[in-house]
Amino acid sequence: MELIFDYMENDMLRHKLNALTQKIYGFGFEDWMARVYLFSNLDALMTPYTIL
Repeated sequence: MELIFDYMENDMLRHKLNALTQKIYGFGFEDWMARVYLFSNLDALMTPYTIL
């Protein structure tokens, strides 16, 4: 297993994890990413962590 984090600007990894989230849970994070993350001053609080 590997702990990955701060991958919001890594398009390839973010899109793969978003596709997996959509497949399993039926929703994705790309809309949130487009609206919130890019314009946020709270980047440190919005750092995603994932165990692969």
